[in-house]
Formats: sequence, C-alpha cells, structure tokens
Amino acid sequence: MAHVWDDFESMLKAPYPPAERGTIKAKANFNVSEDVAALRKAIQGFGTDEKTLIDVLTHRSSSQKQAISRAYAETTKKILVNDLKSDTGGDFEDLIVRLATLPAVNDAKDIIKATKGAGTDTKILIEILASRTNKQIKELSAAYADETKKTIVENLKHEVSGHFGKAIVTLAEAARDESTSVNANKAKEDAQALYNAGEKKMGTDESKFIEILCKRSIPQLRQTLVEYKNISGKTLQKSIEKEMSGEIEELLVAIVKCIMNTPAYFAEKLNKSMKGIGTEETSLNRIMVSRAEFDMVDIKAEYKKLYQCPLYQQISDDFESMLKAPYPPAERGTIKAKANFNVSEDVAALRKAIQGFGTNEKTLIDVLTHRSSSQKQAISRAYAETTKKILVNDLKSDTGGDFEDLIVRLATLPAVNDAKDIIKATKGAGTDKKILIEMLASRTNKQIKDLSAAHADETKKTLVQNLKTEISGDFGKAIVMLADAARDESTSVNASKAKEDAQALYNAGEKKFGTDESKFIEILCKRSIPQLRQTLVEYKNISGKTLQKSIEKEMSGDLEDLLVTIVKCVINTPAYFAERLQNSLKGIGTDESTLTRIMVSRAEVDMMDIKAEYKKLYQRSLCKDISSDVGGDYCDCLKMICGED
Repeated sequence: MAHVWDDFESMLKAPYPPAERGTIKAKANFNVSEDVAALRKAIQGFGTDEKTLIDVLTHRSSSQKQAISRAYAETTKKILVNDLKSDTGGDFEDLIVRLATLPAVNDAKDIIKATKGAGTDTKILIEILASRTNKQIKELSAAYADETKKTIVENLKHEVSGHFGKAIVTLAEAARDESTSVNANKAKEDAQALYNAGEKKMGTDESKFIEILCKRSIPQLRQTLVEYKNISGKTLQKSIEKEMSGEIEELLVAIVKCIMNTPAYFAEKLNKSMKGIGTEETSLNRIMVSRAEFDMVDIKAEYKKLYQCPLYQQISDDFESMLKAPYPPAERGTIKAKANFNVSEDVAALRKAIQGFGTNEKTLIDVLTHRSSSQKQAISRAYAETTKKILVNDLKSDTGGDFEDLIVRLATLPAVNDAKDIIKATKGAGTDKKILIEMLASRTNKQIKDLSAAHADETKKTLVQNLKTEISGDFGKAIVMLADAARDESTSVNASKAKEDAQALYNAGEKKFGTDESKFIEILCKRSIPQLRQTLVEYKNISGKTLQKSIEKEMSGDLEDLLVTIVKCVINTPAYFAERLQNSLKGIGTDESTLTRIMVSRAEVDMMDIKAEYKKLYQRSLCKDISSDVGGDYCDCLKMICGED
C-alpha cells in the first residue's frame, strides 16, 4: 500500500468537494427549550453537571447550538459562553466553550491570538488557512472583522512578510478557483513551471509556487501533483522540502497535504499533539472541534491507517497506559548476561584485539555489547590479573573520540559512569544542571545509592555534600532531596492520599497567586511512583489540565525542567529517554555525549522499551536514525547496543 503522501490513485478518486462526514450532526426532533432548561440546571445547580454539558454540546449542530445560545440569553439574560467559562476550568473550559461557539468565530479568535503580542504563531495561521475552503475563510474573515473592526488581510499584511506573508495573504483573500473540472494541459504546464522554478533552477522562484498552489482549484492541483511526479520523478512535497526552508516550506507542504488528503493532514496534526509525554491540549481541542462537523469520521479512519491505533483509544490512553504499567518495571535491556560465559576466553580475545597490530574494534564491540555489567567486571578483574594492566586504561590508549567514550563506558559499572558524569557536571565554573536532572529524576533509590557510593569513592565526599555546595534555592532543595534516595518504595496506592496530594498541588499552584514550590517538591520527590501516578490522574480531574501543564505555566528555569522531568518519568521513563535521544540526534550535528550516556546507561535496563517508544513517537527506527547521524565504529557499536528492530 502506498504511503498516504504518495498515494495519487486514492487522491484522484476522492470526490471534491467532499461530503460532510462529521461526528457531530443535527439532532432530530430538536427542542431548543428543553436544551436551554437542561443547560440552566447543569450550570446553576450545586456544582456543575459536566455530563449534561457534554451531552448537549456534542450532539447538536452549530446552527442548533446558536439557537440554544439565543434562547438561553432571552430566558436568563445571560450569555451562555460566559456562564460556561465561569462554571468550568482548564482544558475542559476551552473545549466546552469552543463547542458552544461558531466554527468561524473560533477560527477568527485563534488567528487574533496567533497574531497578538510579540511574535506571530505561524503554525496556527498555516493550519487554518491551508486547510479551509473559500467559504470558511470568508466566514472567519467576517467574524474577524466583527471582533477587531479590521480586515484579516490588513492585519496579516502587518504581521507577516516575505514569501510566507505573500502566500498567507493570498490564502486569506479566499480567491482560490472553485471549478471542479480539470484542464489536463494546464496541469502539465503548471507542473513544468513548478519544476523549472525549483528543481531545475539554481535557487528557487518561490512566487511561482505561491501563485499556483494558493490559487488553482483543488481538483486542478491534484492533477498537477501527478504531472509533477511524472516530470521530476519525485513528489512536489519532496521538492518543496528540498528547495525551501522555514515557514514558507511548512505552509506549502501543508497546502500540498490538504490537496491530497485533508483528513490525513489532521490525523498527523492530532498525533503530534498527543505524542511525547503529555498532550498539547490546545491543538487537540482546536482540531477536534473545528473538524467535528466536517470530516472527523474520515480523520479517525486515516488515524487508524497511519498509526494502527484508534484515535479514541489514543486520546483515552494518556493516563490509562500509565496506570496499567507495572512497577517496578521488568528489566528490558538489549545487553544481557551471556550464557556459557567464559571469562578466560573473553580476556584472551580482548588482549589480542588491543595488543595486536592495530586495534580490532569489532572484537571490542562484540564482547562489550554482549556481556552484562557483572560479567564485564569479572573480565576487568581477570584482565588485570593476567596482564597487570587496567582494561579501561588500555581501551583508552587504543581508541579515540566518541568511540573511546562509548567503549570505556561499556567497560565501566553503570553507577561509576553516573558518578563520573555528576562529578564532571559539578566541576569548574557553572553546573551542568541538565545532567543532574536527567540522572536524579530518572534513577531508582537503589541506583542513586549505588552512584552515591561510587561518588564517595572518587571524591572522598558524599554526593549530598557536593550538591549542597554547588546548587541552591528550590532547585537545589529538590535535587538534594532526590540525591537522598528517600523516595517511598511502596507499591500500594492510597486513593484518598492521591486526591489529597492532588488538591494540595492545585492549591499551591493554579489556585494560588504565586506558587508554593515547596509543596510540589515535597510531593514529587518523596511519594512512591505508583502513588504519584494516581495523583496525576486526580490532579487532572480537579484542575482540568495535566500537572505537567500546570508546572510549565507556574514555574520557570531549572526547577520547572526538573519537576517536568520527574512527571515524565513517573508517567513513562522509556518515553522520556526516547525524547532525550531524539533531541540528541535532531538538528545540525549530533550531541554524541548525550547519545552515548543514554544508550549505555539504559542498555541493561529498558532499551527495548525505549526503542518501542521512539518508534511510536517518531514513526522511525531509533537504530536507523542513529545510522543516518553517525558513522564508523562508533555507529556500529551503538547499533549493537540498540539491538535488532
């Protein structure tokens, strides 16, 4: 089966304009008075009846909901949306208010917000203007004028510039040809013009891409995409990604995707809003509501096709998977103890690999990626007895660069590696807090005690003593508390305590003017992992948003980074490390020290789960991404740690 962005056959067969395939439809036997009475009772009673709000607002069409809003105002002399805002909170408030608001007004407000203040959120402009029809853009323009007393085109001309600005303004003018017929000759002519303006030319004529992609009809552009591939041998999307960069690339790629398959474009956007640890609720709300009456049935189908998982399940899974995850987790490393281990044979093999003419890196890799830590320590002791030399020193003298760091780490106890990393992070001017955060937020009590002992052996000082002299404030307090390795290790959950802690966190942050950081530190650094998992669920029930979102809103700097990392590791430690690995690989150049540190430290713990989370998050193989970013013996060794896909 062709990938969605290469599937021209399905694209050409798709009807245009598409039929409405929404999940929210007009209610048969609609009774506006009954709905107003139900909403009044739900809002004005003791507490809010959220179930009634959800039931009414997800089972009425936009026109029916506007009739309800008018009747509500006549009956109560109040604005329904204002009453919903005052009786709900957090992400649920945003969602329920959007459902009660006309789609065009939601779009207009999103664009106003995206262009307000310092900097413009170009991603919002791209999503809305690349995906909407002329009619939808005209309606949002009218709503925009009502809100701001200015035209959307006027405002955008002030906010965005260059080729991106020109393209966005062209879309906002809602002047795309609406013909449903296709001129095959014109499609070939436009395809050739695009090829000449990009692939065939030194430099790129962006104006030609803008003119064609922002003005031609959708059926005409679908045929143009086919002709472009016939001429160039690649898709127009690939050519745009090669020839352009930044916002104009993102916009034109979004237009091409919406030409081909708008539901698949939104399925991708929804997946991005939910991938990683924690959910981007603003994007999730915006897309779910804006497409609810239009093509949500097709978006769900495309989501299932793209990610082999129902959209409904993905939305539900945020905390469900966390609560089902066993604790403590089973060891799921890629490096395991070798059966029929023979220490003498391994010592002989390593001696030959190191002492011969040149170094046999293949043997070093084979031995050190296929023995457990305890087996490698047995090898080190036997090597010293046999050769009167230190294995690690010989490895250092016979290798170099990133490969040396990797191979030496593999021959060293994990606790010693951790201790050395912390010593290095706290040495000299400035402290590398990212290292402290990664280690102390992700390690178990036992691992922290082991690294503390190794730290004392290396420095003749305790880890806690060292940290107290290096860091201060709330961040220092939290780091020292983690370094004490005093987290509760109970596996049972006290549901009442979870609710109590969740309320305490809410009172210390969202509900309070200013933030009581000490309450966050006390709970997040001391409670057991199973207890904290239940607390995260209770927190969202109370506040309407995740604890991660609240921390990001209420705090900043190192303390924010630390507490967010703790929350991520409480939810899913392998996913946290998958994110860290991706960050080490993305961008220009690779952060080899982070890549090496994580790959070795997790090799015997949970590398199998990290690989699975990486694939789930980025739809790519970790091993393949490593291969495309690094090379030589360093790459070969990392691939052995990674194991087979």
